[in-house]
Amino acid sequence: MPELSEHLDGFGWVNASGETGCSAANPRPFNLQWGRNIRDLCAEKGIPFYFSHIGGWNRYPSRLLDGVEHNQVPLLPEPAVKQLKVLELEEGGDLRQAAP
Repeated sequence: MPELSEHLDGFGWVNASGETGCSAANPRPFNLQWGRNIRDLCAEKGIPFYFSHIGGWNRYPSRLLDGVEHNQVPLLPEPAVKQLKVLELEEGGDLRQAAP
């Protein structure tokens, strides 16, 4: 995945997951090798990696990647936490700031 490696510089956290939920009528299959590649690139670059789930139709999709839960989150200093913003994608495709 050399093309992805070039774009990870400056990232403070990577969260990977498969498609699931109400809006995923036909969730695309999650290629476990993609997850492994991203996990390994994050490890090489010292970027915290969080694996949310494989996705699919299962009500409780697996959070395991190669038998391991990956729960790394970045440690943020207090001023950064106060400035943290969460964006949500609206149905029409527009981004809006989520309520605190």
